[in-house]
This record gives sequence, C-alpha cells and structure tokens, in this order.
Amino acid sequence: MSSKSQLTDESLIDLLEKQRCTFTDRYRPLLTAQETALQKANKLVAEAPESLTRNYSKKKANNILNDIKNCISHDVFVLCALVTNLSALGASKLGDYVSKIGAWWDGVHHPKGLTMVSERYGMRISKTPALVRGGYQDILEDGQHANQSYSGAEGPFNDEQC
Repeated sequence: MSSKSQLTDESLIDLLEKQRCTFTDRYRPLLTAQETALQKANKLVAEAPESLTRNYSKKKANNILNDIKNCISHDVFVLCALVTNLSALGASKLGDYVSKIGAWWDGVHHPKGLTMVSERYGMRISKTPALVRGGYQDILEDGQHANQSYSGAEGPFNDEQC
C-alpha cells in the first residue's frame, strides 16, 4: 500500500463524516456487507493485544479500534468499522487520532439512527463499562447489563485510560 492511500487522521475523519451523514434519526438495519465488517471489528477488539504480538498490523488495528470504542464512542467505533478494514487500519499513518476524532465527534450531530445501530450491532462486552445512572455497568453482547457496577472515582473512566 502506498503512502498516498494510507489512512491519516484527516482522511479517516472524512470517511467517518461521509458515513455519519448516511444515518438519520430513524433506525435502518445494516446491509449484509456492513454487518460482516462490524462483526470482524468486534471480533478483533475482543482479542487480547498480547495474543497479537506476532502480527503488528492486526495489533495496531486492535489498538485503534479499542481506543475509538473505549475513549470516544461506540457510535464512532461502528462508523469506523463500516468505513475501514483491518488491513487499512493496520497500515495507517494516524497521529493523535483520539483527540482529533474526539474533537470532530464533539462538534457534529449524533444521529439517533446511528445510536440505534450501535446498540443493535456494535455493543459487545468490553473492558470499559458504559456509564449508567450514577455508576458504570458492563454491557453484554445482547445489550443487557452485567451485575458489576462502579461508582465515582473507582469507575473505569479516568484520565489515565484515554
């Protein structure tokens, strides 16, 4: 892959924006190819980074997707899974993508339809529980909450993680 076609912060944000604009505030199911792409991304983020030590490209894609999912938004994770593939992420030339993508996401409309798709297709149990009234709970694959909850400073969202 030539350096001209490698993902950069700006080119990834452009792709995310184009995909975000395809969503409205109404739910629409994903196409089969989109479901497959999201399943691949979910499968990769479920792998422990330590298990990927011999495959640098896959490990890099794992780190990027986990950062996006855990530090920015599950919705942005879904967008990223839909507009990229694991090879492109693994060969990317991203810099401070968490800050740049986070700033972009903070400044745009969040379509309700995207959130519904994220809840339906994109949620998997992760190391970072979701914020719920006054605490945190893990989200399971079927959207149900695990019994584990956290409160206040002991919660998993802190400056060290992201």
